[in-house]
Amino acid sequence: MEPGGSRKTSLAYDVVAATSEKLRVAVVCPGAARIPRGYETFAAELYRTLSDRSDVDVVLLADSKRTSRGHQRVPSLRREWRVTRLIGRATRLHAHTIEHLTFGLTSLLWLATTRPDVIIVSERPVAAVYRRVRDFLRGRWAIVVSNGSSWMPPYGSIDVVQQLTEPFYADALAAGASASQTRLVPLGFELSNSAQPVDPQEARQQLGLDEGAHIVLTVGSLDRSVKRIDWIAREVATLPDVELLAVGAHHPETEDLLAELGRLLPGRFHTMTVPPDQVHLAYAAADVFVLASQRESFGRVIIEALDSGVPTIVHNSPSIAWVAGPEATVIDMSAEGALAEAIARAITSGRSSGSERRRRSARERFDWASLVDDYVAMFVAAREGRTAARGRQSANGPQNAGSPQQ
Repeated sequence: MEPGGSRKTSLAYDVVAATSEKLRVAVVCPGAARIPRGYETFAAELYRTLSDRSDVDVVLLADSKRTSRGHQRVPSLRREWRVTRLIGRATRLHAHTIEHLTFGLTSLLWLATTRPDVIIVSERPVAAVYRRVRDFLRGRWAIVVSNGSSWMPPYGSIDVVQQLTEPFYADALAAGASASQTRLVPLGFELSNSAQPVDPQEARQQLGLDEGAHIVLTVGSLDRSVKRIDWIAREVATLPDVELLAVGAHHPETEDLLAELGRLLPGRFHTMTVPPDQVHLAYAAADVFVLASQRESFGRVIIEALDSGVPTIVHNSPSIAWVAGPEATVIDMSAEGALAEAIARAITSGRSSGSERRRRSARERFDWASLVDDYVAMFVAAREGRTAARGRQSANGPQNAGSPQQ
């Protein structure tokens, strides 16, 4: 998926096939198979995808109940625990950071046992632990950071930083990252295995929604500052017979947001949190999907919406527009009335108009089957780069010859 990527992928795949040993990959994510969030979903899906390949040995390191033989449980101070919050108050560290740092430290034993060629991780505090220990011990593992936080250079001794969109890839290069240290590889999705289409009326019945209303759906944190659900509500309020359905986890802003929704859309809004395997019902029930965020590192919900076939409206920032592709409606979400107009057009056209094109666009660009070779190519490049770096370290001084290795 990067410029010239097809040739690079083919070459890297040939390198894997030519070696006598399989490529050993550790997919690392503290909350995988436990927390239904973007990082965690990505890690679990990548692990399952790589598990199907004969040229890769993969292990998943996560603080969650084991789901398969290659899934290793690694303990940490979980973010939701009271002791973690108390330590956070004493140290002025966020509970997420404490979870990540303790996970990084306890997982070192597993990494020493499994001896991976490559580690891929999204959480930067975990990556920082691995990098410091690896560099101190002159270790062998290559570190790939999947950049879901829009991290910009310098990247230090991280071997490869995976950029998720073409605009962020270009920004990283412009900011000084080398082409060997940063690669464009989008997030993959299990779209081929997604749930079979559900009848919209049946979906509304299961979710307790009005079967006769036009429904605008947004999925994500129930907040104002990032997902801008209050903005969507103000635009929906100008449209008769249209209701807002907001699906997502609660946020510190949620209480005030709900009060505002009550004023803007009395009797015309619904909020709910549903299990990950039930989110497809919300997409099926909707007439239109809206993501009002003005900045996203990727935006998984965009692909989920397109794959469901629902008309999809997003903001015109470079990365969001790149992810959404040609089958979504891209507008200026800061322009008053623009969203209401786009919603009205989508409702008039009907959900079925262009639905198959939207599904095809999502699957051709982001299904794991289309991307897994790019991931293997990235891992091979990271491994080869790490091998070359260790060779240079050894050549730079005899003191490195006796250094312990991972």
